[in-house]
Amino acid sequence: MNSFSNRAISLMLAIVFLLSAGLCGFFLLAGMTVKAADDAIVQSIKYFEAESSGGFQLPEIRPGTTIGRLRITVIDYQTTVDDFNSVPKEKFSFSFSSSRKVFDGARAGSAVFSDAVEATNVEKPGISYTVDLFDLKYNGSDDIFVFNINYPSKESDADSIPDSINGRTLRFAEKLPDCVIAESSSRRHDSDDDDDDDDTSSRPFIAPATPNIIVTSYDYGGSSVTAAGNFSLNLKFYNTSSRLYADNIVMKVTVPEAFTMNNSSNTFYIERMRPNETLERTLNLSVKPSAEPQSHPIKLAFTFEAIIDDERKQFTSEEEISIPVNQLNRFSLNPMELPETLYVGEEQSFSVTFVNKGKTPIYNITASIEGTNLAKPGQQQFFGNLDEGKEDSIDFYISPTEAGPIVGEVILTYEDANMNVTELRTGFSANGESYDMPADMMGGMDDMGMEDIPMEEPKWYQKIPVWGWGIAVVVIIIFVAFIIKLLKAKKAKKLEDEDEDF
Repeated sequence: MNSFSNRAISLMLAIVFLLSAGLCGFFLLAGMTVKAADDAIVQSIKYFEAESSGGFQLPEIRPGTTIGRLRITVIDYQTTVDDFNSVPKEKFSFSFSSSRKVFDGARAGSAVFSDAVEATNVEKPGISYTVDLFDLKYNGSDDIFVFNINYPSKESDADSIPDSINGRTLRFAEKLPDCVIAESSSRRHDSDDDDDDDDTSSRPFIAPATPNIIVTSYDYGGSSVTAAGNFSLNLKFYNTSSRLYADNIVMKVTVPEAFTMNNSSNTFYIERMRPNETLERTLNLSVKPSAEPQSHPIKLAFTFEAIIDDERKQFTSEEEISIPVNQLNRFSLNPMELPETLYVGEEQSFSVTFVNKGKTPIYNITASIEGTNLAKPGQQQFFGNLDEGKEDSIDFYISPTEAGPIVGEVILTYEDANMNVTELRTGFSANGESYDMPADMMGGMDDMGMEDIPMEEPKWYQKIPVWGWGIAVVVIIIFVAFIIKLLKAKKAKKLEDEDEDF
């Protein structure tokens, strides 16, 4: 019985020990802070490529990654800003765990402590400060970073070390963010007879996705650009990788025949793009006067480098955007010539002359007239198309319906090369008059005494009727014929007498 009780007690102790070890391991792997007292926490850990404060932040670290500067932000709940800042920073120290060392190459005594400030976004009052470490190389053995922050101690009563600082040591075991563990069994915490295969630390390393540079948006100041004009093209392009930098970027711009670049070459250099970073560039271009009214493509070719598996590799990316061109509308009407006076019942023609000074044809030209005091309002004629640089006209006939002012408009509608319908209007005016003499004018002539003018006696030949003149003409003709016949007979008789003499 005693033997059974001893075995039961031993079994229970073993179970308690295993549970405790499992919980500790769970807390460590979950990134929870382990320290002497719950009086401080690590707020963040960040990696920077360069030692200077302006260095690029690394999105992740992999085995072999060199970190120029590692910054740890600490929140301390047990001291104050005044107490912390009253102690010279060189009295603070930093130490790594020798048993779980994940960084190599750190310079001895290189930790730099900042002044403290009041902590923000925390559950209870505390101070915040940073510790910077330099020249670290991640060895990939683990993702748990174990380290100590050592506060200075009073060496004598004369030392002015506040009690909230004196002799404290903050011990941390923090899970490193955004790190890739080497393909090894360094994180296995099981025994040889443990059949649990669910160990994510032994998963193979998968390289990050290949980065690309894409154009996310572009703007040229409106819905289209105008021929013979200038415009600025604003480009926004984006590094699609959330982990990799794009280095030594060369952007080559290929413009179509319709465009030319102003005051620059077609090649641009960008030193670096951070992961998921967006950059902007502005290009100044001109549109040729002869550019076709259509969308013209601009090609953007990117060549760049990225480091994958500790090896610098080259990549290319191409984008194409389109910019529509609108030809300047230079279709116009020439001034019309119309008589000042038009008579009722009499049609007068006039011409509407138009000219296309643009670089593209004008389509579907239609002309019409409308107005008041017109005998035929609403006349309409279809002309058709007019080529660039040409002039032509349409004729209309108008007549007033009554005496008075004539007011009207000529309306031309047409389509440009972009199939936009446009309307041109030009006015005309004249005065309508009638041929009928007003009655008051007749009365005025009577008042002038026309009835008192004596009638002149007609001449004698004016009294002969027309038929009398006809008889006279016939008599004259008969008389002339008789005389001619008489002369001929006399001449014939004379010739006969001369023959008898021979």
